[in-house]
Amino acid sequence: MRCLLLSFAVLIPNYAIFLTVLAAAQETSKEIAVESSNGPRIPEELQQDKRSTIPVRRVLVIMLPNCERCEKELQQLQAVKGPFEVLRKSGWRIGHGPTNHIQLVTISDHADPEVSPIIASIKISKEPVVVAVESGQLIRSFKAGCTTPLDEWTFGWMLTGKDERPKGSIPESATVSTTQNYPLRGNHWSVEGIWNPTSEFVISHLRSNHPTDLKIEWKLESWSHHELLSLHDDIHEREEGFPSRYQLPSSRQTSRNGSGIRRPGRRSR
Repeated sequence: MRCLLLSFAVLIPNYAIFLTVLAAAQETSKEIAVESSNGPRIPEELQQDKRSTIPVRRVLVIMLPNCERCEKELQQLQAVKGPFEVLRKSGWRIGHGPTNHIQLVTISDHADPEVSPIIASIKISKEPVVVAVESGQLIRSFKAGCTTPLDEWTFGWMLTGKDERPKGSIPESATVSTTQNYPLRGNHWSVEGIWNPTSEFVISHLRSNHPTDLKIEWKLESWSHHELLSLHDDIHEREEGFPSRYQLPSSRQTSRNGSGIRRPGRRSR
């Protein structure tokens, strides 16, 4: 009996140590799994959403039925080691239902009440339209051909508004009109709630709301539509406090808070 008790006295501490080591190994494996996904993570406020609830913010991939270009784009997104696989490993929900972080919508579908008005306001062409919606409002959109690829990092930006694309990423070739006055980007913010504003509207908005952000020598009327949108996007992200490639003109560095940067919060867009 004494030997048996002694054995238990030795085993119990060792078993406790074993459980501690096992728990630590499990946590480490979880961290490695997340890191190995190499994709943008779901924002904390959306991680708490249950599968049965509609996220407060989601990305719509809107397609026409029997659209060859749409089907080709979708195949690329769903390919092995493609954007959707990477995102799913990072915890993203992707599918046709409204409870997904990325919702695949075909025009012929009977969309939910929140999506229907948005679809009605969008002119769908022969390629998929990718937009982000929040509380029934269209807040961000993607334009192909503006050097930004439609990959996991673009979907991450669509959902969060924060560009986490690794430095050194190679941009795609531009296929839209450009005058070389400003670098293009395909991730666009809405302008005063309008996701596809005219060039005239963007110019008016920039001069009315961001006059100190514009260089004197810029002749905006000669810029292409997507160059104007790209300038607005960069200014907006800097003002929101997100990392941005846009820098204030050197002669205007003393505006706003003494540093030329508006504190994150209120949006003028």
